[in-house]
Amino acid sequence: MIYPPHYMTRDPAYRPFLDYVMRIEFLTTEEVARRWRFKTASVANMRHNGTGPAFVKVGHSVRYRSREVTDFELYGHGGGLDFDLVAAALATCPDLTANERKAIEAHLHRVLCVKTEG
Repeated sequence: MIYPPHYMTRDPAYRPFLDYVMRIEFLTTEEVARRWRFKTASVANMRHNGTGPAFVKVGHSVRYRSREVTDFELYGHGGGLDFDLVAAALATCPDLTANERKAIEAHLHRVLCVKTEG
């Protein structure tokens, strides 16, 4: 279970995002390694080399969405990061200024490990 920062739980602007995030099942590196009968270091190396499923960093912890792991198993790559759903949730927060929205999107890009072209 991932626990959001305290300020997010008190601010109603984050409610759509938190409702979405709390429905996601996350796996640890150890759980993914056990599922694949790999060593934990092998999964970590795949993550480091960008050859494994998409992951989320929460502080110093790494988590894998179960759907991303399944997509990786089926298709050899992860599915979408659902950043569009997060952006849609942000769009429903009318109280955010343009600068606040940009700051949140930049933070989500970093947390969700979305690689930008350029």
